Amino acid sequence: VVRTTAAAAEDYLKYNKPSIILLDLTLPNGEGLDLIRRIVSLADHTPIIVVTADSTEETALEAVEAGVDDYLIKCCFTNNELVKAIRQALKRKVYKDRITHLAEDTSKASNLVEKILATRFVPKKP
Repeated sequence: VVRTTAAAAEDYLKYNKPSIILLDLTLPNGEGLDLIRRIVSLADHTPIIVVTADSTEETALEAVEAGVDDYLIKCCFTNNELVKAIRQALKRKVYKDRITHLAEDTSKASNLVEKILATRFVPKKP
């Protein structure tokens, strides 16, 4: 799915959850880090790869800090490198989801053990 404006991309993300997002930082009515932050907030942990002409290291670092998975400069990557970046971002997403589920399961198990122990060692009234 292609959206050619920031507003259209934001509208799409309000109602849809794509597997991955390739984001250009110079969309009409949205640019730079502000655009990244808005898309990250709507993307619900969807991997985001920025594809842009902006080659400044500062912007790349700020983008990653804002939540994107990768930052590719338009003039400087091959199709194979793009495919590799997409695969890696999707793989990281799978691992993050697994960790989240394991943490939730661990928390549930811990709560269950606490409840069991609390009921087993409560002194009975005579």
